[in-house]
Amino acid sequence: MTVNQRVKKIIDDLYSGNKRAFATAIGVAPTVIENIVGTRKGNPSFDVCQKIISANANISTDWLITGIGEMLKGELIKAPEGRFKRHIRADREERIAFYETDFEAGKGVAFYDDIRHSEPAYYMDVPDFAGCTAFRTYGKSMQPQIEPGAILFGTKEEDWQEYLEYGQIYGIVLSDSKRLLKQIKKSKKSDEYFLLISANPEFDEFEIPKSKVKNLWLIHGWLNKNT
Repeated sequence: MTVNQRVKKIIDDLYSGNKRAFATAIGVAPTVIENIVGTRKGNPSFDVCQKIISANANISTDWLITGIGEMLKGELIKAPEGRFKRHIRADREERIAFYETDFEAGKGVAFYDDIRHSEPAYYMDVPDFAGCTAFRTYGKSMQPQIEPGAILFGTKEEDWQEYLEYGQIYGIVLSDSKRLLKQIKKSKKSDEYFLLISANPEFDEFEIPKSKVKNLWLIHGWLNKNT
């Protein structure tokens, strides 16, 4: 695969083939991109490559320049299956919408209530997580399992009040707008509570009333950034 083909793959996989959107995202004129992936097949300059990497932090520099390795950098990890096999209702060819939002920070609670009216930053081609929504986390409570800056792949659990598989990692949205990324286990005190566990031993476990939970996102896996 030539460098021109690799640039085209980024456009196809992350920008749904929209060359103009890609040019806007990296801050160059559309004609620059057309010269690279069009009939001319001109090699991208070092400056253009830098802009591609700067605008797409998950693209491997080595892959873009040399073709060595995978397009997406970092370690892609699947969450444990648990007792019941997960079913994500989607075609494996479906691209995943990625939203540049931090699950554990900010005030974008409405986004996690209903993402249908939000515009994704780009689309990712990760067949194992087709049907998921992708977003970031910068928190440290799940280290070393989930590193700050990791991309999470999750699905909103619409029926968690009726059934919840304990022991899995969930994105938890509380009624007071706070958001948490924790492993949920059964409460030690009451069926009306969740016990929340962090992977980082510096963070204590604690319990919250189920009545305080607005919605839950089951985390199917994550992409840790290489450091």
